[in-house]
Amino acid sequence: MITDVNGKAVYQTTQVDSSGVSTVGYPAGQYILRVVYSDGSTASEKIVLTR
Repeated sequence: MITDVNGKAVYQTTQVDSSGVSTVGYPAGQYILRVVYSDGSTASEKIVLTR
């Protein structure tokens, strides 16, 4: 899931494609990427988009 800095989900999927996630159409700004693994563990990373 990708959320904006206000916590609003802007992208969500249950399948990850090896080619990645397109950011076309997302405005510049800060986002949070949150991955939930099959064992229930999670990882989060800040993403900064510049245009």
